[in-house]
Amino acid sequence: MEVWLKLAKEFYAEGFDEYQWGFNDEHARTTYKLFIANHLCYIAEVNGEPVGCLAGVITQHHFNYYHLYFQESMWFIKKPFRGKGVATQLLDAVVKECLERKCNSVIVGHTANVMPKLIERFYKQLGFKLFETHYIKDL
Repeated sequence: MEVWLKLAKEFYAEGFDEYQWGFNDEHARTTYKLFIANHLCYIAEVNGEPVGCLAGVITQHHFNYYHLYFQESMWFIKKPFRGKGVATQLLDAVVKECLERKCNSVIVGHTANVMPKLIERFYKQLGFKLFETHYIKDL
């Protein structure tokens, strides 16, 4: 679990720290336990070093009970390992698992301030298409 927590902190610092939501270790550990118990959580290692994570939930679509999909919740690769195939391997593992579980689709995203053009090209090369964008307003 501590491996995932370190990756989660780095992910937060790079993509979410500007929003100043705060990172709570206890809550992050609880989230990780839920991923392991009820969802998918893949951690990539290179030479025994954890370098990335792809985690999320498989659920029924709210418009169609029979449409199962994977919704990514955390998707992070450490900077030195980007562009080296780690992301593709993680995504391939999730897609394979989703096919085995009879999912109909996989939904992944990215943080707008982290390499948006590269991420867009990456997803399109793997057959993904743009579905939604999100806007946020702090209250």
